[in-house]
Amino acid sequence: MAVDVSHDLLGAIGGVPRPETDVVVDARGVNKWFGRLHVLKDVSLQVKRQETVVVIGPSGSGKTTFIRCLNHLEKIQSGRIFVNGHLIGYREAGSGGKLVEDKEKNIALQRQEIGMVFQRFNLFPHMTALENIIEAPIQVRGAGKDEAVAMGRALLDRVGLAAKEKSYPNQLSGGQQQRVAIARALAMKPALMLFDEPTSALDPEMIGEVLEVMKELAREGMTMIVVSHEMGFAREVANRVVMMDEGVVVEEGTPDQLFSQPTQERTKTFLSKILYRPAPRHGHSNGPPSGRPFSLARGARVRGRGAVVPRACPISPPALRVSVSDAWPAGWCSGSSRTGQFVRGMDATAADSTPETCRNPRLASAQRPGG
Repeated sequence: MAVDVSHDLLGAIGGVPRPETDVVVDARGVNKWFGRLHVLKDVSLQVKRQETVVVIGPSGSGKTTFIRCLNHLEKIQSGRIFVNGHLIGYREAGSGGKLVEDKEKNIALQRQEIGMVFQRFNLFPHMTALENIIEAPIQVRGAGKDEAVAMGRALLDRVGLAAKEKSYPNQLSGGQQQRVAIARALAMKPALMLFDEPTSALDPEMIGEVLEVMKELAREGMTMIVVSHEMGFAREVANRVVMMDEGVVVEEGTPDQLFSQPTQERTKTFLSKILYRPAPRHGHSNGPPSGRPFSLARGARVRGRGAVVPRACPISPPALRVSVSDAWPAGWCSGSSRTGQFVRGMDATAADSTPETCRNPRLASAQRPGG
């Protein structure tokens, strides 16, 4: 579904929020236990102003726990986390620098600098879209109602939901609710935005509209940490990609470095299960062979210029095949199997094992094997 996202999204809140320091996030030797389970093991990470960092890794690797620690939704047992120059959740007591949990009032003030978008939207069900956005600026930042309403409407307009300001969450699609959630987080003018798998709870057709808003935020210079399995998004938007597994940072690098030349065996194993890059042909670094049909893998979604999102369709290869032309540009694809797929010029989502029942009519003309 096409979404009209403004190219001046942050203009609704007066431009890019300016952090107080060049290093917006500075996590040092962070350790976290749940009972006897050691879920974060000496995790260190720095994120600079206007960087977009995407954190990837298998389920249970500590990704979500780590970003929840960044705004003290989870308490750490050792280490230090600084956001926007401030120690988060704790204060140092005595000459030995022992950490003591800060007062809740001070923690709440620190959280004003950190916007967070959750998997499940977490909108107030009894409030309209506009009311969800203006509540925190009025109650927490002390903004006047007229000022907050004007900003809320500007944000809704910029995420393509101007007509939905009076709609309640149960009247919105999942993608629309997530865009409201992003607008609500931005309304606090945060120095940092955290995204915890923001598309994982969405129907396949809704994923793109949320990613477009996130891409625009990255283009405009918002500092972001994104936990995601959207490898196409990571390759296109991230300044750095961080691979986590079993509570440690396995490696990090630019998207080209980490996806094309990972140095750690664990990263190679993980990527081999979700990424497939065909052999170079016709001068394109990642282009598919001319005219050769590619099967849509189970759980694969093909979007735009080779951006493929996992989990979008339940079909098994080789249920559908799509032929690709010589002109296909270099791209990247991902899915839950090692079968690659490219669809030139399409925003295609397969929903069933037969072309006749595909949600996207443009995919319905794809050839069946032997057909």
